Amino acid sequence: MEAARMVFPVRYVSEGAAIQTTSRGLSGEGIAVRALVPPRLGARVSLALYLPGNPKPEVAVGVVAATARDRPVPAGFWVQFIAIDSGARERIGALVAEKAREAREMRAPRGFQRFHTQFTVRFRTAREFVREHTQNISRGGVFIQTSSPPQIDEVITVQLELPDGGKPATTSGLVMHRVTSEEAEQQGTVPGIGVQFLDADDRFRERIDQYVEQLGSASA
Repeated sequence: MEAARMVFPVRYVSEGAAIQTTSRGLSGEGIAVRALVPPRLGARVSLALYLPGNPKPEVAVGVVAATARDRPVPAGFWVQFIAIDSGARERIGALVAEKAREAREMRAPRGFQRFHTQFTVRFRTAREFVREHTQNISRGGVFIQTSSPPQIDEVITVQLELPDGGKPATTSGLVMHRVTSEEAEQQGTVPGIGVQFLDADDRFRERIDQYVEQLGSASA
């Protein structure tokens, strides 16, 4: 089965390290995971897949079958499933088929609902450290308003000052799309960057999920 391009949160444990990141693609046989420092080829990996529409993650075990350390993309690895519940495999197969149908029909809905929110965020590129504000957030990423957007595929460090009273939530992020000031003026929107979360820890994931859940409850 061909992998469908799909982005959703993924937690993996390999060689004693637990990492929260995001996917690049999914099939019934395996998953492509984004990671700045992939596990070694052949390493055993335990996975929790937070699929869109699922209240609980699907759990699987696999082996790293391919890795890439190119910068900034396609840094990551492919995990071949070796142990997965038959029901989970069926749900994954149905989701992959749905995504393939959407691609044929030229529809590309977001994997997770985004919520409008504004709080301070700082991001660091190879050249500068910038203080800006968010425009929206989801479980998988954030849109940051900035008049000086980094290039697509650039890896940045993100510090989110979530309004939960805690310290800034820090992770790496990959710039997935950008809107320049000129484009924003033409489109009637705001300039900035859409950032996909990468290589975070469990506490980061917990705080993001809690905050997004609060936003969802408030908008219901």
